[in-house]
Amino acid sequence: MIRRLFSVLAISSTMFLSGCETLDGATRADAQGEADILLEEGYHYPKPIGAEVRETIVTDVEPPPFEIRVQVVTNIVNVNAARPFPPIFFALGEGDNHEVLVLMNTGQTELDTVYHARAAVDQLSSLVRNNPLFAQYGVEAYASIFDLLKIWGFEMVVITDGDEFAYAFVVE
Repeated sequence: MIRRLFSVLAISSTMFLSGCETLDGATRADAQGEADILLEEGYHYPKPIGAEVRETIVTDVEPPPFEIRVQVVTNIVNVNAARPFPPIFFALGEGDNHEVLVLMNTGQTELDTVYHARAAVDQLSSLVRNNPLFAQYGVEAYASIFDLLKIWGFEMVVITDGDEFAYAFVVE
């Protein structure tokens, strides 16, 4: 039942995000070279002070193409931009294949301790659990944001204040 739920979520996510355009090979290679340069430590966020592993109930999921993760980040940015108030965080995709989701505080709230970082991802898990599909399959008490991130192919989430603090969560 859980595997069926995540198959449905993966298909739904792919259908929802299928509007993303793919880059041709030359453009992708050029962008990849630039991305490697941008990933130098300290460019977007400080080196994480630590990391912890968050296990998921999702197993045996084929990672989707790179473009899905790009579109996920783009959708987060678009939702933030459409709100009538300033965003409380920025979303960035990092890594050679956008396998790292970076959520950066904009200064609207405090986000400068491990406890704040854990609370932030747990709050995102609460939002995900309200998804009707989770309730339909009876996994709303177990599923987390990390399950959805795994379906989308993210391997890590970094929470940062954009100044001195960063903390990483490894998705397994």
